[in-house]
Amino acid sequence: MARIDIDDVVVTYGGRPVIDGQSMTIPDGCFFTILGPSGCGKTTFLRLIAGFLAPARGRVAFAGRDVTRLPAHRRDCGMVFQDYALFPDRSVFENVAYGLRARHVPESDIRRRVGACLERVELAGFADRLPAALSGGQRQRVALARALVIEPLVLLLDEPLSALDARLAAGMQSFVRDIQRDYGVTTVFVTHDQRMALTMSDRVALLRAGGVEQIASPREIYHRPRSTYAADFLGAANLLAVDPDGIRGEVAQCRLSGARLAAHANGCRPGDAVRLCIREEEARILAPGAGDQGGDNRLAATVTRLTFLGEATRVELRLQGGAALRLIQPNGFGATAPEPGSAVTVEISPGCCLVREV
Repeated sequence: MARIDIDDVVVTYGGRPVIDGQSMTIPDGCFFTILGPSGCGKTTFLRLIAGFLAPARGRVAFAGRDVTRLPAHRRDCGMVFQDYALFPDRSVFENVAYGLRARHVPESDIRRRVGACLERVELAGFADRLPAALSGGQRQRVALARALVIEPLVLLLDEPLSALDARLAAGMQSFVRDIQRDYGVTTVFVTHDQRMALTMSDRVALLRAGGVEQIASPREIYHRPRSTYAADFLGAANLLAVDPDGIRGEVAQCRLSGARLAAHANGCRPGDAVRLCIREEEARILAPGAGDQGGDNRLAATVTRLTFLGEATRVELRLQGGAALRLIQPNGFGATAPEPGSAVTVEISPGCCLVREV
């Protein structure tokens, strides 16, 4: 295991900086996800850690050891590629054994370690098969076994689940996470999929145009995003213009559509340009008559559209001031959504928060 430190790195392509003076720390044994849209620098950071490219400036260290100029084959990293990169003409056993043979490990140790690793990834009976005879999920597990069998300091995962169908990918998320916990290896996972990042990670680094927008736990980055960019990228967020009346400690008093709202200040200060971030599950429609007495965090609205999602219904509303609001209403136990055109009262959770408008 190893802590990874990336300090003030600059990476250029064609003389143009694509990462400019960025830093991040990946704790020892952490499942760390680098998240962001295409072209934001995710793969560049992964290649930097792997040793496939060197920064124009800055430092990369594993467990305090400077590896900035160390070539990839000497960094003790295991890597799982998006397309698995298995040798098609070699058996499962030989694919997994490849890294050990390259390190001149004795044959008896190879057989022991490969056998144990195949058993752990539930492929003990597949050692003699060729990759073409395996399913996508099985090939993914072979690639994972090949990366882990060398007992690396760092495991790098380059969107390894993106080639799987949605159902299989969902099952593999838990499998990969359990394997990582068993081995305790520091893991860097690259993805553009926000749900995977929230589901699998200990820490998430959200990138934006080559820069680090926010690093936090999945729960924190979802419920307390630092910016409108982070709020909008992670999950379905309503980002509404509000007039903050005052901020005292962690509580912000706001006005929206003529009503008073209390929200989490989320580090915002008076004078900041802000939006109110309301997740779809942080609002609910009150039962008829329940909102007649008024009160804070209650808004009058009109239903404009319903979208059936299976386990829930997305309800789109228009607030009295004209702003649009979306919420999720769970289905089941006889729950029915109000019809389009209905006048309703919406209650907003005080757990919603302000975010800086950047």
